[in-house]
Amino acid sequence: MHIAQAVIYGAGIIAGHTAICVTVLNRIQGIGISHGEERVLKRVLYLFAASMLGYIAYIFIASHGQVLAKLHQTAPTYFNLCLYWIMFLAVFRPLQVLRDRCAKDWRLEKSEVLHVPIEDQYEWAGATRFPHWPRYKWNQVLSLEVNQKNVFVDDLPESLDGMTITHISDFHLVGIPGKPFFQWVTQQVNKLESDLICVSGDIIDSPECVEWLSDIFGEMKAPHGKYFVLGNHDIRKLERSELISTLESLDMKWVGGTSQVIDVNGEPVRICGTEMPWADSNPEIALDREVSFSIAVIHSPDPINWVRQIDVELALAGHLHGGQIRLPLIGPVVSPSIHGVRMASGVYRRGSTMLHVSRGISGLQPIRWRCRPEITQLVIRQRS
Repeated sequence: MHIAQAVIYGAGIIAGHTAICVTVLNRIQGIGISHGEERVLKRVLYLFAASMLGYIAYIFIASHGQVLAKLHQTAPTYFNLCLYWIMFLAVFRPLQVLRDRCAKDWRLEKSEVLHVPIEDQYEWAGATRFPHWPRYKWNQVLSLEVNQKNVFVDDLPESLDGMTITHISDFHLVGIPGKPFFQWVTQQVNKLESDLICVSGDIIDSPECVEWLSDIFGEMKAPHGKYFVLGNHDIRKLERSELISTLESLDMKWVGGTSQVIDVNGEPVRICGTEMPWADSNPEIALDREVSFSIAVIHSPDPINWVRQIDVELALAGHLHGGQIRLPLIGPVVSPSIHGVRMASGVYRRGSTMLHVSRGISGLQPIRWRCRPEITQLVIRQRS
């Protein structure tokens, strides 16, 4: 009997140990330290994770399971912490999901799943070392969900009722997928014919793809402008000011450290943003001018408290890719945020601020499962 009990305890310890390491990993990637410091901490964490798994296996084999079977009789150890942590998550995470639901504040109006033409899959996959991965039916990297969501806002002027914003994020231009895929994405963006387009960072990862920008972002159209912030990959891989200048030459407007007020249907609308925690500081937002609606474009959802302090009605973020892999029942696992997986993707309400977190378009790892790339058109509506 003790072997069966040891196996159950061992499985719980491994699950708890994995959960602890992933929890720490997500926070390491979300605190905004330098890339070098992040890499060192992650390597230490990986070493700890692997060595502890080896130790668990050694204890199980050497004691024929007796140590694990009698774990409840021993003094508290790391093994006990692992068991307590996985039990805590099993209760806390579902409660967290229920708490974050804000069904009265938004509604999914429609959603369409698009796939790249089969005959173009190899070309659109780009310079991948694994030419067959686009043919794997479970891999969703060369598909796209285009959805429309109504967001309900208190005290919205009637003239802004129905204002549309296309929110896109995380292109990660690096050569995989290839340029034709992103040009196809641009076509889908333009079909929505939104009033504004907002891009919430991580646009490019390779200097060799800078020449792609004009055929992707330069071709996007929106009557009230295209706005963007940079993400941690943009800031890490390219010279920041040059990238901003390049995008601004394509009629994109940078709001990563500033704000501006535009006229939409006769109403003043503020658009601002921040690139924290990777930029120097949050921008100073002049709040002396009254506006009818405010939008904040942020790369990560982590600065949501700053957004709330400046009375923004709608915040747009990305960075987390929805987790890229979403396990059945469990959902996303890896989510580089101080909030972990809590705001990996979707619509959230924090105080009077609505937050939309996009799953993004691409990523450095060309794998997506149960987590398609996403273009979202947000329709701003009066609350009835």
